[in-house]
Amino acid sequence: MASGMAVVAAVYLYRATKRRRQRPSLCDRLGGTPGPIPYFGFVPRSSEHFLYGLEILADTYGDTFAIKIMGQESVVLTNYETIKGVLKERPHNFIRAFNKDKLLPIPGMLTAEGEEWKRNRRLAAPALNEHNSAEMVPAMAVVAKRLVRQLRTLDCDGRVVWEPTNWLMLCSLDVLCLTTFGMDFYFLNPDGITVPPGSREIAQSIFHFVEGSIYILDFSAILPSITRNRFPWNLNPIIKKFYASIDRLNKFADDLAVQRRAEWEGRERSDLLSGLLQLDKHDFEGNIVTLFFAGSETTSAALSWCLYYLCLYPDAQARAREEVDILGHDPETNDDLDQLPFVESCILETLRLKSPVPLLVNETTANVSVRGHEVPEGTWIVTLTGKQMRSNAEGGSSFRSAFLLADILFGIRAYK
Repeated sequence: MASGMAVVAAVYLYRATKRRRQRPSLCDRLGGTPGPIPYFGFVPRSSEHFLYGLEILADTYGDTFAIKIMGQESVVLTNYETIKGVLKERPHNFIRAFNKDKLLPIPGMLTAEGEEWKRNRRLAAPALNEHNSAEMVPAMAVVAKRLVRQLRTLDCDGRVVWEPTNWLMLCSLDVLCLTTFGMDFYFLNPDGITVPPGSREIAQSIFHFVEGSIYILDFSAILPSITRNRFPWNLNPIIKKFYASIDRLNKFADDLAVQRRAEWEGRERSDLLSGLLQLDKHDFEGNIVTLFFAGSETTSAALSWCLYYLCLYPDAQARAREEVDILGHDPETNDDLDQLPFVESCILETLRLKSPVPLLVNETTANVSVRGHEVPEGTWIVTLTGKQMRSNAEGGSSFRSAFLLADILFGIRAYK
């Protein structure tokens, strides 16, 4: 294991030295720092260290600066207009950095680039329009009530102690399976319902895939090689279970496709699954597997932070409760949700302060211009979207529960 790490470090050192000889320093043109470690620059210990370290450096060097990250020439951005320009060009002059190394060995919208990405998005996007999203609300309400019953089983002397991140992950997976696949695996099962055969195995595979995806993306900027499904890295139980889960979930996707095509023969449908069924077998499998990660972990994290803020600000919690009490019943339809603008404002404010994706790392595929400076091909462009959303121009870093309420009442609602 030690010799393997030494080889990986040597390869990175060689790459860093080679780049240094071939390219002029971006720090001289954009400002910034080469980093604390010669040749390597900034070496993050974890994804959290990577994010917070760059945010602290942005406070020192401004909204555009250069730095070496693991020997990789990089430009870090926090300016809104500059970030917007990069994201707009992404299918053309930028690719996601983790896609270059194929860290997630699955096809689909998350890992596709260029024309392939456009095709995947074109088929999936209509299923998430306002009309189809509204039709998902009753199923979401079923799962929400199930969560309430589940939490009541934890009652001890009138108190419920629970970990939102864990239970909300199960809740998100139930919503995903019901709304997208029309199947219920009862990840939340307060009523002791007998689950269908094979459901437990699929549920376990989903958890292993989500856990492995988080682990792999954590190491994407540090040592991507150790996430591969080869010796000695696959001795790591997280890596081993991750790749085994992909095989199991691909089989689930194939069975689902056969079942749904038989059920829907001759009928027109506009939901997400029917759109994805137009893809070839490999892309369909990849998108189904991707949904388990993209549709569960981020949602549960956002909801957990929202609950945290409502606990931290009791006045906001009281106002949210009052709004639901005025509704008079548990929300079950999209029209019901429209009557809860303050609750929606709290959720949007949470997303502003605690973005599920606080940074994006793209790599240039051609020479590009950033703030009037030429940036060569092969440079990482790190956009700190989370920090930008907490800027004074966007509302600052404090939770302001009614900050977006006017937009909801007079902007978004009027647009609807």
